[in-house]
Amino acid sequence: MSGDRDPRIPDIEGDIAGHDLGRAKERLCSFLNNEGYNPGLCAEIGHLCRQMRDPREAGRWLFVSDDDSTEADHYIEMFLRQHKRKPEQIVAQLPSRAKLVDESEYPEVVRARFEKLNLAKPLGEYKRFRPRTKLQRMKDDAARLGCSLVLLAVVATFLVGLAQVAIWTWSLVSS
Repeated sequence: MSGDRDPRIPDIEGDIAGHDLGRAKERLCSFLNNEGYNPGLCAEIGHLCRQMRDPREAGRWLFVSDDDSTEADHYIEMFLRQHKRKPEQIVAQLPSRAKLVDESEYPEVVRARFEKLNLAKPLGEYKRFRPRTKLQRMKDDAARLGCSLVLLAVVATFLVGLAQVAIWTWSLVSS
């Protein structure tokens, strides 16, 4: 993509060249989920969705991007029309990884899009707008790790028990 691109962002050129746009989108979304909101990356995901012929999904991502082109406006408008310009529906459909606690953290172009919606209340007060803070993501990761360790312990216990049953069975057969 661009030369000033963050080197930590996955290189998706191979996926695009191999016509695996879904994989490219998945890799970018995964990076965004781990690293947090990035308006340029949201634009990139939006353009991938456009290439995948999913205009409403493109508009969903472009809404929270820093892309202020007329092409982006076209896809954003499709997204808004799909949800009948109802702020509650639009806010609920925003990508979870692009939901910020403080509206002022969005780029000016995104704040302007929110202003055009004539939101009746701040973003954080909408029922289905639940941004995840870095602390919440860390807690989720710790919970996932804990569950994985418990599952590993259960499987190990099962295998040890299975080995004991095999030894017991062998001792009965060989005696």
